Amino acid sequence: MSRTPFLAALPFLASALSLASVERVVPIVLDVSSGSARYTTELTLANIGAEPLAFSAHYEASLGSREGTGTVTDALAAGEQRVVPDVLAWLREKGLAIPAALAQPQQGGVLVLTFPGATADRIEVTARTASPVAAPHPEGRAGLAYGAVAAGSTGGPRTLYGLRENGAERTNLAVFNTGSGPVSVRISVRSSRGDGAPRVVRELETLPAFGWMQVTRVLQGTGIEQGSATIERVSASGTFDAYAVVNDEVTNDGSFLAPASTAPGERIVVPVLVETPRFRSELVLANGASAPVTLRLGYREALSPGAGAGGSVSLSLGAGEQRILSDALAELRRAGLPAGAAGQAPYAGALVVEAESGSLAGVWAGAKTSAPSPGGGAFGVFTPGVPESATAAGSALLTGLCSDGGNRTNVAVVHAGIAADGPLTLRISFFDGNGGAPRGVPETVVLEPGAWRQLEDPLRSRGVASGWARIERLSGEGRWLGYAVVNDGASPGARTGDGAYVPMQLPKSVSSGPLVYVGAFRLEGSDEGNDRRLGYSEGVVALDGAGSIWVAGHTYTDLFAPFPIPSSLGATLRDAPVVAQAGPWQDLTKGAQAQITADRNVRGLLRVGAGWLTTVQEYYNADGSHDGSLAYEGHGLWQTTHHSQATAGFLAPVHPAWKGRLGVEWFSGLAGTPIHQLSSHGPTAHGFSFDPARLPAPGETVVTKRLVFYPLDQEHPDFTDVSSIRGAAFESDAVYFFGTKGLGAHWYGEVSEGGKSDPCAEGKGYHAEGRATWLWVVDPREIERVNAAGGDPRIPTIRSESLDALLGLTGPCPAILGATHDVGTGLVYVSTPDQERESGEPQPAIHVLATRPSGASRRLH
Repeated sequence: MSRTPFLAALPFLASALSLASVERVVPIVLDVSSGSARYTTELTLANIGAEPLAFSAHYEASLGSREGTGTVTDALAAGEQRVVPDVLAWLREKGLAIPAALAQPQQGGVLVLTFPGATADRIEVTARTASPVAAPHPEGRAGLAYGAVAAGSTGGPRTLYGLRENGAERTNLAVFNTGSGPVSVRISVRSSRGDGAPRVVRELETLPAFGWMQVTRVLQGTGIEQGSATIERVSASGTFDAYAVVNDEVTNDGSFLAPASTAPGERIVVPVLVETPRFRSELVLANGASAPVTLRLGYREALSPGAGAGGSVSLSLGAGEQRILSDALAELRRAGLPAGAAGQAPYAGALVVEAESGSLAGVWAGAKTSAPSPGGGAFGVFTPGVPESATAAGSALLTGLCSDGGNRTNVAVVHAGIAADGPLTLRISFFDGNGGAPRGVPETVVLEPGAWRQLEDPLRSRGVASGWARIERLSGEGRWLGYAVVNDGASPGARTGDGAYVPMQLPKSVSSGPLVYVGAFRLEGSDEGNDRRLGYSEGVVALDGAGSIWVAGHTYTDLFAPFPIPSSLGATLRDAPVVAQAGPWQDLTKGAQAQITADRNVRGLLRVGAGWLTTVQEYYNADGSHDGSLAYEGHGLWQTTHHSQATAGFLAPVHPAWKGRLGVEWFSGLAGTPIHQLSSHGPTAHGFSFDPARLPAPGETVVTKRLVFYPLDQEHPDFTDVSSIRGAAFESDAVYFFGTKGLGAHWYGEVSEGGKSDPCAEGKGYHAEGRATWLWVVDPREIERVNAAGGDPRIPTIRSESLDALLGLTGPCPAILGATHDVGTGLVYVSTPDQERESGEPQPAIHVLATRPSGASRRLH
């Protein structure tokens, strides 16, 4: 059966064609029987909004006879959290011809949920796949939980750590298609010892639209007992995601392993390590990088601080090494951790992973806390490490919580900040999934840096069987994380006690999903002398509206040359077409930049009307003068209302839907070099209007309106002194800032200083221990609200993450050199160093991203 579009299936939503929709992909829903277990999938759907919400559920059969593919419809009431105990049974009841379990014991596939007219902040989806358990084990259920992903997300490589194959545990690996077109992938595994090349276990696996496949016992036959797996796209197009499940050989309890975060190089918070008479935690640490790293593991005791408050120890990992500490606190204690003696008291607390030497780029961490079963094996819960950028600054939700006759839910919070942040006060409120009303008195929790606190079954005392929690910061500066564990059994010690980890969900005020990678092309520029060579470019790019992209040459002369945009793109840089320079190098300021006589840079370029609008900056301009700002076709320079260090940077158009609301047509931002970033410690946006038919006199001031700005005394939590922003895209529902973030320690001075080393730079200046390409996303509604009130333009970030995986970049020194936005198509052209260039200076390469996933196409014109 072909997939039925939901809008066609619901004719009463006549206006829905003009509305946004949210599409979520549940990796797998099952009804599978094996010799020792029968796995079924429970689905929890939460409508956080105050209005009813219709939705469709499309099932793409991928197991057994692959029958029953089709689409059904339903609706959620306002404030409803619905639990579907058995998804495939529900789909059968809805009319899909999925074979009965007795006739076909291997049924399963991907579930695509579509919510027309919804916004992402209203919807949360959680799945739990579990199997009944009986003697000789305690009666109950055992399994794991996982969330849904945005449709069309992820085209870059995905890496899974923590895999193992031995007498006690086995690992299955699954890949699923997140889009409506086919995709082909390659799957390879690598030993945890870091002593060999990857071994390909599947050279070519092609998945149809929303298809799913599993490699059972992925390490079996490879000679690898524990290690990692990498999944790469080998087709020219398509999107996918992946996961692994480590299963206990005796109890069949599983640990869900999601791909490594796309935010490498940051502090990682492992939510909890436990040592009690019943429970023990295993700690898994992996270094996927090609260089060794020494980690500093900081543990703060929460249950019994009087027996030992905790501290830190060092642990070294070689290149590519993965290490499992099977009894984590015992092994850390032997390594010198100042914790209480074993057996003296129950212990639990959070662990923070930092780099003592080397880089955290490529480091992954997680923990499994479990209790032995009387029938052998164990039941437990896996808690993944959380990179700092994925922790919360303001509020977060925990959905899919339940406390009924068969389950109880514990809620925990961790102060993820540093010692200088001081104490943090959080408020935790609970809501009934039958209408969304708040229940009971909110809990107020005060945490010192590094502290962990757990609330035992808070729903039950409030009379809530199914619902959610909202966590909000009341005071303090530090970041934090929250999570829940849904346990089998209504009370401690009942049933199996098996736990399912539920991560927090950060606010999703932006309705668009993650950026989609469309493709790439490479540049072949001429070297017409030292002042024009493309290999010394810092990558300022712009579109001319006539099918070409203009790229800056030598940084300190900033001449530009056009390159045609090819009609077809490569899936990666490796297979990207190479385009030749299509015209001579030109001074697009037509002499205006020469008015600055020393250390000048063109940092922004935009086609406006029939000419080029540019920003020109003087590199050293710390005295606050406005030497350099706007120029148009040689008629400038004009000053700007705000300092040129904050406005003489990237240029971008404001989305038409926001021009009238904000009163500006264009906007500019940071100049893109660390010495200028010190004018604002975070993303900036300064809006203005400009009419080529009414040019100001040279030297006059163009009025700029401060939309986003971070004073130096109010740092952005995901920005450092060595971060740079090189481009932006103002869309209808999000403003994207593209740049590079310094990772690890950062400093001003020499390349190597105080035991630190910058692998990405030379000489004296601003340095960091590594870097990653970065994306900062803010909500234009928040910009409007703050500006209308005349408030502080420090706009909260909706999302902040590395783009390395999406762009397919590797090594310690990836960088975004420039970015430009076509507001008509929603495409963003991002310039990075060409990592496929075999020799000579690394010329820029161009990656194309789509801000509107449904419109992404590898053919551009």
